[in-house]
Amino acid sequence: MYKLKLLLFFLLHTAFLIGQNSVDSTNVFQKFLEYTELPREVAFAHLNKSIHIDGETLAFAVYVFDKDQKRLTINTKNVYCAISDENERIIKEKLILITDGVGSGSFFVDETLDAGNYTFKAYTNYMKNFAEQNYYIQNFRVLTSNLDLDPTLDKGLDAQFLPEGGHLLEGVQNTVGIIIKDKTGQGVANIKGEIINSKGNLVRSFKTDQFGIGSILFIPEESEKYRAKIVYNTNTLTFNIAAAERTGIAMSVLDLRSRTALDFKTNDETFNLIKNKQYTLTFHNGKWLKSFNLTFDENERVTKFIKVEDLFTGINVFTLFDEENRPILERLYFNYEGIELLKSERTTAKTIEDSIEIELKINTKDSINFQNFSVSVLPKKTVSYLPSHNIFSYLYLQPYITGYLENAAYYFTDINLQKKRQLDNLLITQGWSSYNWDFIFKNTPKYIHEFEDGIKIKANISGEPAPAYAISSGFGMNLIDLEENAKSFSAKGFYPYEKESLFVSEISKRGNTNKPALYVQFSPSRIPEFENYIKMLPRKKENILKDATYQPILETSWTGYEQLDEVVLNVKRKQDYIEKLKQITTGSVDVFNDPNRYRFNDFDSYLRSKGYLVNNENGAYQIIDPSRSIVRDQSPVILLDGVQLFDNSFLSQLNMSILDYVIIQKQAGNQVTYAPGGLIQIFTDPTKNMNQSSNSKALELNIPLAFSEDKKFYAPLYSFYQTRFFKDYGVIDWQPKLKLGKDGTVKFKFADKYYESLQICIEGTANGAFISEIVEVDVQR
Repeated sequence: MYKLKLLLFFLLHTAFLIGQNSVDSTNVFQKFLEYTELPREVAFAHLNKSIHIDGETLAFAVYVFDKDQKRLTINTKNVYCAISDENERIIKEKLILITDGVGSGSFFVDETLDAGNYTFKAYTNYMKNFAEQNYYIQNFRVLTSNLDLDPTLDKGLDAQFLPEGGHLLEGVQNTVGIIIKDKTGQGVANIKGEIINSKGNLVRSFKTDQFGIGSILFIPEESEKYRAKIVYNTNTLTFNIAAAERTGIAMSVLDLRSRTALDFKTNDETFNLIKNKQYTLTFHNGKWLKSFNLTFDENERVTKFIKVEDLFTGINVFTLFDEENRPILERLYFNYEGIELLKSERTTAKTIEDSIEIELKINTKDSINFQNFSVSVLPKKTVSYLPSHNIFSYLYLQPYITGYLENAAYYFTDINLQKKRQLDNLLITQGWSSYNWDFIFKNTPKYIHEFEDGIKIKANISGEPAPAYAISSGFGMNLIDLEENAKSFSAKGFYPYEKESLFVSEISKRGNTNKPALYVQFSPSRIPEFENYIKMLPRKKENILKDATYQPILETSWTGYEQLDEVVLNVKRKQDYIEKLKQITTGSVDVFNDPNRYRFNDFDSYLRSKGYLVNNENGAYQIIDPSRSIVRDQSPVILLDGVQLFDNSFLSQLNMSILDYVIIQKQAGNQVTYAPGGLIQIFTDPTKNMNQSSNSKALELNIPLAFSEDKKFYAPLYSFYQTRFFKDYGVIDWQPKLKLGKDGTVKFKFADKYYESLQICIEGTANGAFISEIVEVDVQR
């Protein structure tokens, strides 16, 4: 398998190797292919706000993508979401059901979340197979409703000076990335400083951007020591810069618009050591790898040019290997070309009676398959929506970085040349990628943690096994036929919600049901631990409005709704179930509930009520449709739970209490191989009568870990809607699962509290294209 992949790779990328001297890079290629053999998935979550008040709801939508294809995945159904405090202690956690790559849920901000900084995490079990950061992590803050002012921050600084590629070399021009942070790890904006030598002479001056990042060019002299001098808050701070190396190679990556130049320079002393030695330059995107050969044969500088169209879309990890295939330099580079952008073409907000209707139009394709859009509606001037990431930055950038990027969304919002240059400066400071070559050479990921598709059970049978077992959950049932003398069975694909149970009945040869004696194990039975999280930085502490003259939230987003939601959701699920049955057939569908299940003494009586003649005399059992001509007087084909009956006399003994639904198609068409007399499909659920008496014939299984019900979002009832508090921190609506129509539009409504203007925060994807926008709109009255 690996040799075949390696051969295909060389055939596909021959253009990169023509004209180059041969280098034995097989080991690099093979190890990389082995390391990336297993597919990856990456999670992104859209949170409705970044700052929450006690009594509100933290709502979220989770997207799970195939990491390589950048498309919503169909592999995983289970996502684990958790909230942890600043000491990494888990405070709340849930299991969320993912359908077509998307799921949603919420956490109530109650007394268990004191004022402070917290981290939201979303991950799958499968992600535990890999060392890269494919899981989602995001910080948020909780404020108490008395709105105390935040404490004063420590104003100390930390400055780092990081050479491009990882090495600072004497005697040649080096690019050095600069990042200046405060003591909390946050970048400090617009810091001015100087690089001085041991004599105090100015070598270079610099200034950081709004995130505390910058870069300089300078040539370190032999044996010279350098320092950085910064004046901050009237204090002069100095930082030592690591000494330059006497031998080595310096690296620079330059954006030349249509091409990217990789410039490698060395000094006289190193050139004499490495002349004519063959190096390998590779670049990869976490899945595919390309290479050049590189030799310092004529002078001390070698430059390679790569066309933009030959780069990978998104991240490109450039690595230089020496003649012994040891990685010695690495540089992360981002290529924006090829990212598919969606844009909102129109956003309107207008009043309709006591509601406000939002209409969004997004410039997507007419035919939409895998799509989802999540929208947070907030006051126009809100300061509570400050995500560090958007869907672009988390899918294309963060999983390839070893640390956490606090301002990554900035580089993918209203993209321009300046932001591209700023991102490149940021990547200079990031060092080696999350695809660590030492780890790649020594550790091939193993398929230990599987893709999870709901809840699995394994049942060990005590005593004599039955021929079959029925497992019911909610409105569905699994029928399991046992092999002879089997003492256990397994089943998977259950999606129970909290407070639901599974029910198991054993079914005898005559179709009777009994309560089985089983020992059952569940998987997963608890939320799995995921310990290799990147350390989160606390959110910057803004000075907020202090106003203790009134209680800002009168009624929380949870009060009065939870019980009602459970009833409504259960009714809706039952209705959806019935509608789905009616849509999958051209015949009639009878769903049996308790009242109509006992209207008939037996199944013969039910068939007669549907217009059939039933003859059950002298050992002959006939079902006749009198509406058919005598020539076509054939009995209908009978399917019982998907299995055709050849002896219909079994129907006279059918237990009416276990009927779930019946589909009658008097004109069966081509739905079975041969059914000129029509088709009757009977579906049973042996647990339907489990609660009719205390002598239940089903074993009830309490599920240790179930899916969290996706409850409808309700905004809190605020005391006032025209105060600065509400305009800064209030929440209006949240829509986690919007689907666009063929014309690219979607509409939704929420209660009108006389809002004047709104901020619409959009994240989403459709057919591999993405949108991340914040749109401001005035309400039309």
